[in-house]
Amino acid sequence: MADELDYYALLGVAPDATPETIRGAFRRLALRYHPDLAGEESLQRMQLLTLAYRTLSDPDARRRYDAERGLRSLWDEPAPTRPSKPTQPPAETRSRRGTVAVQGHALHLAATLRSGDATPVAGLALTPDGRLLAAGHLDGCVRVWDVAGAMPAAELTFGPETGTGAGSVGVLQGVRLSPGGTYASAWGLQLGTRVWRVAGGEPLWTVGFSSPTGLMDLTLHDAPATVRLALPDAPPAIGDDEPFRWAHEGRGGTAIFTRALGGPVNPAEAIPLRCVEPRNLRGIPPNERGRVQLRQLSADGRRLLTCAAPPARLHAGGRTLHLWGLDHRSLRGSPRPRRVTVIAAQHEDVRFPIAASPDLSHVAASLQGVALRVYPLEPAGPPLDLPSGSVPDDALLVVAPRGEAVALGREASLELFRVADHACVQRWEFGDVVSSVTFAPAPAGVVRLAVGLRNGVVEMWEA
Repeated sequence: MADELDYYALLGVAPDATPETIRGAFRRLALRYHPDLAGEESLQRMQLLTLAYRTLSDPDARRRYDAERGLRSLWDEPAPTRPSKPTQPPAETRSRRGTVAVQGHALHLAATLRSGDATPVAGLALTPDGRLLAAGHLDGCVRVWDVAGAMPAAELTFGPETGTGAGSVGVLQGVRLSPGGTYASAWGLQLGTRVWRVAGGEPLWTVGFSSPTGLMDLTLHDAPATVRLALPDAPPAIGDDEPFRWAHEGRGGTAIFTRALGGPVNPAEAIPLRCVEPRNLRGIPPNERGRVQLRQLSADGRRLLTCAAPPARLHAGGRTLHLWGLDHRSLRGSPRPRRVTVIAAQHEDVRFPIAASPDLSHVAASLQGVALRVYPLEPAGPPLDLPSGSVPDDALLVVAPRGEAVALGREASLELFRVADHACVQRWEFGDVVSSVTFAPAPAGVVRLAVGLRNGVVEMWEA
């Protein structure tokens, strides 16, 4: 039974682990075990991990749990005779160093951004002009920076109903900015999804749902002020309490919602566009449907990339990449998304990590875990291979606009590859683990790269 399990052992932490250590451990396990990556059989395990995290992240629930198991409250007082072995150093003792070594000159350091605490960076977003950068920290705090002045422009929080900062129980997963920097959004497990007006930090829209990493996405637009979401094709109410079951039940398609950020509620906003994965994928029987493992919207919200695979119980077949046009209409004028590009590949040729450029013109993936392969999507073309060396499933991968470059983060290192000549043009070593990387959806010929570290430091590099 769940109440007989050792929640500390499930999360891989010591009984005296700090709240930050528990939060970081849960995030890494959520990346590894969510059902649409690890298979349907991991759904029950992920539900147990979520229960363990909810118990140990709540101070009162944790004290009751410790008391029932005959444990002292080791986590809120030192234990000199039994030193903790946390999965990451506590924030207050972690080095705040950024880059410690760099080889190559493709990009130069434009700014180093250090907030007052060392909470790990879990998500990054840039405006196309690189003027503003949003750094979403693991505890749910979102800081919007004026990059040129290296000064905070706004600090956005989820509020007392979810908690944010040192006492937060949520785990942030993604953050977005509108092109003009007027609006910001973030989402995460036990945080839900929220949209703010950056000037003044006013919350404009809040819902309870979130999903496992990579299985939902959203874009923000300045004029008209709207948010567009790509979600599992299951009732969003499920995502309020059971994000992993929501992703599992909605694995056969994607629901696209568009909502205005002001004015009266339009009932039509509750009716989604649906991108349903076809039944005729290679290796999938006619009565089955593929399961979506990745959803990514283009920066302008007009296209969607999905990566689909056979049901976990079917070992045959590979992964299929679908590029959907969301503005297409039927002969009668009603919205009807259509597939623009389809790329089918062997399972080992499209392994995680998988990432696409902001305009969805290119997608990159691990090739058998020993290289990177870049697929042009529009127009479709032959794939290009990059000699990256070993690519673990938990590596960080991002693709520059129009696919001209790919960045690969492994532990405390980052490499930048130029796709045209298959060359590694720059390497970095950092003072802590790379926890988030993103390219700005910048104009042609401009490359801006933001790097967030586990110690809370953010660096901006540009050509």
